Amino acid sequence: MRIYISNLPFSTTDKDLTKLFEAYAQVESAVIIRYQRSMRSKGYGFVQINGDDSQRVIESLNGTEYQGRILTVKEALPRKENAEDEANTTLS
Repeated sequence: MRIYISNLPFSTTDKDLTKLFEAYAQVESAVIIRYQRSMRSKGYGFVQINGDDSQRVIESLNGTEYQGRILTVKEALPRKENAEDEANTTLS
């Protein structure tokens, strides 16, 4: 399952995110989302975990403090197309 994590400190790295989640489940991948030009963190990321522990992981980490920030952790939703594409498909 893919998990969304927000309100991360801007100094958090992919490795930091992996370490945080490894305490709860086997991590397949972890990525901090960054601005393309500056490569500065946007303060959120995604973790892909193996197994059926995803709900337990979400419940364990959501609302917890990490490096002085309260995390929001939830199941990642599928990415929506941009609003213009969505409007064009509903008019057809």
